Amino acid sequence: MSGLPFGGATGAEVTMVDLELDAYEQVNLSAGVIWDTWEAVLYANNVTDENAQLSFDRERGGRARLAYRNGQPRTVGITLRKFF
Repeated sequence: MSGLPFGGATGAEVTMVDLELDAYEQVNLSAGVIWDTWEAVLYANNVTDENAQLSFDRERGGRARLAYRNGQPRTVGITLRKFF
C-alpha cells in the first residue's frame, strides 16, 4: 500500500512480492596464447545466457518502481595485450 493515488489507482492496493530469489549458475570460459611480447585471450562470460535475478529493488519504500536487478547477458570478446 503506497497511499499515493495515481492513474486511477487509489493507493490503498496491497502489493505482494515473493522476495526469495531463484538459484542460478553461470559458466565463464577463456583461452589464450602468448607469443613473444603479445598475448591474445578469447573469452565468453555467461555462456548459457542465464537470466539471473541478483537482487530485488524498490524505490521510495515500495511506493514507486518494483523490479529485479538482473545479471549481464552472454558476452563474448577478445583481449589483446602488448608487454614492454
